[in-house]
Amino acid sequence: MYQIAINSTEGGTALRIINRTTSNYIIIGGFEGMQRYMGRHKIKSSKAQVICICSVYEIVPAISGMLTTAMHEGKRHTKYVSTEKIARRIQEVGMGIGNLEFFGKYDNKSPERIADVRIEERKGLVYTEVTLPNKKASFNVERAAEKGISSKSDLATLNKTGRIVKEGVEYFVDEFRNKEIKYPKIVVITVLSENYSVSVEDIQSFIAGNERVEIFIRGAPEGFRNTQIEHKTLISVEKEIKCKVVLHNKTAKTITEVAQYILIKSEVEADCVKDFYNKICPVYTPLIRPRVYKLCHTKYLRNSQVLIDQSFINYASHNELTIHNQWKREVFLKDNNIEISRNSSATNNSNLPISKPYTVFLGTAAAVPGVIRNVSSILMTSQNGAILFDCGEDTGTQLNKISIQNKYNYASLNMIILTHRHADHVLGTLSVLNRCNLAGNPAVIVFGHKCLVPALEKYGTSCIFIQNRADLSVQVYKKERTEYICIAGKRERLVIKIQQNIYKHTGTVDPLNYKSACDIKKAILQIKASCNAVSFADFINLPVIVEPNLSCPEALTLKYKLSMCSALHIHESYSFLLKEYADNMAYSLAYSGDTRPNIKFADLSFGADLMVHEGTFEEEEYIQAQHTMHSTIPEALDIFKKSKACELFITHISQRYKTVAVPDEGNLALDYLVHTPGTKTSQKDLHTALLEWAEEKE
Repeated sequence: MYQIAINSTEGGTALRIINRTTSNYIIIGGFEGMQRYMGRHKIKSSKAQVICICSVYEIVPAISGMLTTAMHEGKRHTKYVSTEKIARRIQEVGMGIGNLEFFGKYDNKSPERIADVRIEERKGLVYTEVTLPNKKASFNVERAAEKGISSKSDLATLNKTGRIVKEGVEYFVDEFRNKEIKYPKIVVITVLSENYSVSVEDIQSFIAGNERVEIFIRGAPEGFRNTQIEHKTLISVEKEIKCKVVLHNKTAKTITEVAQYILIKSEVEADCVKDFYNKICPVYTPLIRPRVYKLCHTKYLRNSQVLIDQSFINYASHNELTIHNQWKREVFLKDNNIEISRNSSATNNSNLPISKPYTVFLGTAAAVPGVIRNVSSILMTSQNGAILFDCGEDTGTQLNKISIQNKYNYASLNMIILTHRHADHVLGTLSVLNRCNLAGNPAVIVFGHKCLVPALEKYGTSCIFIQNRADLSVQVYKKERTEYICIAGKRERLVIKIQQNIYKHTGTVDPLNYKSACDIKKAILQIKASCNAVSFADFINLPVIVEPNLSCPEALTLKYKLSMCSALHIHESYSFLLKEYADNMAYSLAYSGDTRPNIKFADLSFGADLMVHEGTFEEEEYIQAQHTMHSTIPEALDIFKKSKACELFITHISQRYKTVAVPDEGNLALDYLVHTPGTKTSQKDLHTALLEWAEEKE
């Protein structure tokens, strides 16, 4: 017996075909944050026998999520199926991520195969076809006993010779066999974009000769500009396939029964997450509750069979199935009206004017995500815009979850600062930049390791990439609608001029009201540079006009000043100090990234308003911290004291701890914690609540 389970978040959809006997499964599709999703819903990645990668933005979750988690669970090798184009991209991107030696192609001819799995891209659609093995006809012992065939010797004779004579009557073994159980063919169609085409020949290729075919239609992650376009496109594909099936059945010798389902991005909040925020948010107000993704633009779906997160179908045979948790629009509208009424009656704080930036912790886990912690990322946001420090996988979802209507304003993002090349610090960059580009923001400045450049180029995302170097000094100036970025090294200097059309800018922000970035809307009109051949800069997929004499004019307003020093971690790791200037005031944030205790970082961050330091291990794990080039919490506290910074937050917590103790001089960082400059909220009640929560999970 097989089951199809739908797994989904706002980032995308995945479909698992599960063998109910062994719990092994084939997974088709994926989305960023799959590691965390599977942990929250207690799904074992090690049970994945085949991963079907249908589009480019499914490569990261497949390699970093499914593969890495399966390895942690003890599985040393995982098979994948993809088109040739995707296979090449896996090699290009995967080489930077690592672990490809544990990732191999699935062979349909192998005796160990669990099903016939084929994948092909045609005219903007990726067809993944899965032919499940039929269940062999089993011997019916009860039926044989009715004819007096019940002894071991009789059953052995019948099994060996295929016939037996009882009381003068000859019986054959096939008379006592149950019918062979046939399962329907499963076809998952991944729509890559609005530009697609469906032909009768495409449909005939997978329905001809089959009694029943189950078709599941899904959108590719990052394939559409918005949900409305995605839903309209999925419905359009469904209608075209229906017409082509009718045409096929009119001329075919045997009629194929076809069922179609639409998979839509949706989210069911896991009980463990709900319990955590129900317990912690009331006792610690700086922690905001992340929004649960709500469906929108559902009018297009009213006449379709729609499956959402946690929907599943049980198949007893090709025509015996039961559907559970199928989406019903009338139920959705009723529940949604109740929630709107509840929200409208709640108190709504007005937007807060900004004098200093807010800091929002988006990911505070080390190495791999957990139930309540995502991997590394911190947002600093103000009237100047926003800056990300590190950008681990699924950072885009974290941004949306603290924003009005689950829509972060990607036009406001100015910089992404990546401390080093480890996967848990960089894998969200591709999707975040893609969303920035779609929002009319192609000139985000990305600081990072040069190994990311080929992947950024291959994915077609645009940005200004600056390779981290300890000798670089960066200053960003503003004059009306023009930005000047001045980058100086020991031997080279670069001036970049970006002309913008800013058509909306309120200069207010209220992250406690789920609005984490200012209302900046802008369009890049032109980019000029004093040189396009400096060793530390790449203009990725951006047209640039070179003006050798370009320089910063006088009477400019300084927005940002960035400096860095080498960190004590892997080669080419860095720590940063960012100073932001607004209303004649400066605010400084020092961010360590992964590092052993480093006196250079203490000197760099001297007197900073806020220090964010990694504290991967508690004190008793000192040897492990040395071995992995990380810091313990007491070591981070010592660097903080030497720096004379004003406030300390400890992040990058190992997942071996459900919670950790941080001395009163510092603060424990949690996902969705908002730090407001000039405020100090005691964490005593927070630690008590965290300990109680950890004990409940034992």
